[in-house]
Amino acid sequence: MLFKDRLLRGALAGIISSLFMLAWNLFSYYILHFAKVTWLESLSQLVLGQPAKDILDFLAAFGSLIIWNGFLGGFFVSFIIPERSGSYLGRAVCFGYVIWFFLYSIGTLYKVETFHIASPVTVFSNWIAVMIYGIVLGWITKWWDTHEA
Repeated sequence: MLFKDRLLRGALAGIISSLFMLAWNLFSYYILHFAKVTWLESLSQLVLGQPAKDILDFLAAFGSLIIWNGFLGGFFVSFIIPERSGSYLGRAVCFGYVIWFFLYSIGTLYKVETFHIASPVTVFSNWIAVMIYGIVLGWITKWWDTHEA
């Protein structure tokens, strides 16, 4: 196996999962017009303290998303899922919802505009996004654990 370290595998699973989550979020925003705010806009507001003004701001938000979700994936694999345990998908989806709730709580507490003034359809779209994140994270984690050499 190329990646024997569970922390590294978890970080990579978190990064891959975040790309699927972001793809849904952008699809929901640009194609379905379901979400009113993208994750990148929210993260730009959270990280930079202001809406993104140019491509560098969006790159900073995207980098923050990748690094944060890589960290969360490593945390998930190291502390939430014991080695070769069951319920990967259920635990991963619950983990995604807990993280989402935590982020929205912080955004509301500190009055980050894109978090505390969210429409119900944006919240629903984000629920779907974190469910996608959890499913992909759980599936990749299980696949790597069962295909380990």
